[in-house]
Amino acid sequence: MNQPIPPTAAPANRRRRRSLRFAVASIAVLAATPAAATVIMQNFAKVDVSKSAACMVKIAGADADDFDTAGQLPFVDFSDTGSLAVNGTDLINEQISITALQGDRLLISDAMRIKNTCNYDLDIQLTAEADPAGNAMISTWSNLYMKLYIGDTPSAALPGGNALPFTLANNWNQTAIEVSSTGTVLPLSTATIPLAAGSELQVGALIDTDRALTPTSTGTLRFTVSGTAQP
Repeated sequence: MNQPIPPTAAPANRRRRRSLRFAVASIAVLAATPAAATVIMQNFAKVDVSKSAACMVKIAGADADDFDTAGQLPFVDFSDTGSLAVNGTDLINEQISITALQGDRLLISDAMRIKNTCNYDLDIQLTAEADPAGNAMISTWSNLYMKLYIGDTPSAALPGGNALPFTLANNWNQTAIEVSSTGTVLPLSTATIPLAAGSELQVGALIDTDRALTPTSTGTLRFTVSGTAQP
């Protein structure tokens, strides 16, 4: 009786070899696939920048006009010729110079004015801070106390001379930049005051000088005048 011929090992070996070849091929395909794909889309724009005259400007107040004679005591002066070199440009850096009297309190109602010549209203705020060139907010401050005020009442036609009816309680906003006798500044900012187009706003100060203050004593406070445009 004829017995069935058992299958040889060859077909199984061939199947295994085929499977092995398939596995190796699959690995090769996976290895050739990038780990991540990137799609980059670009379009282009430009910025054209032109310059025009500044429309928020700082000018001398009445006190700075009346008490700016060299050697006069007290002395209040305003200069608009300063600049700051920042990023290869010269930025405007006005300066108020004051000589106070030893052991006295000095009230200045109109050291500087902020003038809005823009064709829109501004929100004005003073903030004590280092300037953009990196000069410190406070320099060599001792035996001095100061409050830097901003006016509460903008006016399109402020009176000239030194006859401004400013009092601490009624005409200066009470949120003032305050510098202690040791140079601590708190708060750092005044209140924000709206300034209509064509109007001016006064900046004033209260300064107390200690009896120990010497003629060579100096103190410097740096601050920024910000005008935020109202749409």
